[in-house]
Amino acid sequence: MTAGLAATDPSTGAMTTACTQNGPIAFVTDDGPTAVSNIALVSPRGRGLLQLTLTGDAWSPSWSPDGTRLVYEDHVDGDGDIYVMDRDGTNVENLTEGSAADEASPEWSPNGRWIAFASDRANPRRSSFDIYKMRADGSSVTRLTSNRVQDWTPTWAPDSRRIAFVRIANIDQLMVMRADGSRVRNITGDDDGTNPDWSPNGRRIAYQSLDGFGGEMDIYTIRPDGSRKKRVTSGGSNEQSPSWSPNGRRIAFTRSWQLYKMRPGGSDETHIPTGQGDVYVPSWGPRLC
Repeated sequence: MTAGLAATDPSTGAMTTACTQNGPIAFVTDDGPTAVSNIALVSPRGRGLLQLTLTGDAWSPSWSPDGTRLVYEDHVDGDGDIYVMDRDGTNVENLTEGSAADEASPEWSPNGRWIAFASDRANPRRSSFDIYKMRADGSSVTRLTSNRVQDWTPTWAPDSRRIAFVRIANIDQLMVMRADGSRVRNITGDDDGTNPDWSPNGRRIAYQSLDGFGGEMDIYTIRPDGSRKKRVTSGGSNEQSPSWSPNGRRIAFTRSWQLYKMRPGGSDETHIPTGQGDVYVPSWGPRLC
């Protein structure tokens, strides 16, 4: 019997099963010279490589909790919009069509009801991004943050009651707030932190941080209250964009723009073959239950 968690189908409101077994890893592949970026997926063992988009300007994939769909950003129409598609790349739907703003870095909530994202729709002339959420069908858009700096890359707690995100001021600061936008607090203090991903058990947030002026990026974990910060990579090269596996036993990440996985403590690092091209922002999805 496959283990799973209850979630809500965004189209019908019915309860579905969010699988806790590890499935494929979605990621952005970039050929480099022409800066063409598309979303692809691969198994954790480097098998079944499949390109999902063909627009050449897709980014930031995030899985629905039941593993049937992906939400992502695409700039095919000129500005950034939030799209969803089936896990094989079919049935593409634009959720923010009609907005003249840029929308980016979407993240599906674990209960299946919401998608958090960043948008400059309140200040398009200044390209000032805030965090928003909308229902999984694109309705009920709600602004969660409001300030004169940049808020970016939201990630949900497993109970869908809190959101971690990055606030870009003098440095990139890792913030946590309630899902209604209240009680915002900085959990990394004066230390750099970006690209967060909340662990499935809710106990830690993985993120990347710059080691000193002019240094390299490493992967860290931290508790949601800001305690027990721990560096888990020290490979001497850029390690970025951590993504927890659905069962919480591994973290996918990129090292020098190639895909890797490791245990949460940093051991057992393994390269995952993805063919040609650089790899960015992996998102580890569940197996279909």
